[in-house]
Amino acid sequence: MVDYRVIMEEGKLAKQMKEDEENVKWLIQHYEQLKREYPNKYVAIRKKKVVDADTDITKLMQRLERRFGGTENVLIHFINTKNVRILF
Repeated sequence: MVDYRVIMEEGKLAKQMKEDEENVKWLIQHYEQLKREYPNKYVAIRKKKVVDADTDITKLMQRLERRFGGTENVLIHFINTKNVRILF
C-alpha cells in the first residue's frame, strides 16, 4: 500500500530545498549590496527578499517566529563586512 503522507512530505521537502537553493543564490548575487545596507547584521531572506535584519539574532528569531510561525522557510545569514582570512 502506498503511504501518500510520505509522498506528500517528500514533495514538500523537495519544494523547500528548491526554495532554500534559490535564496542562497540570491544572497550570493546581492552580497555587495547587502554589505552596504546591512553591515554586520543578521539578515533574514525569504522568497529572495530581505524580510528582516538585526544585530541580535535572538530578537530576529523571535520576530520571525511571530511573523512566519518559525524559521523553516527563512535563510538567516550574518553579513560580515570585515575581511576574514582562513589559515591552514
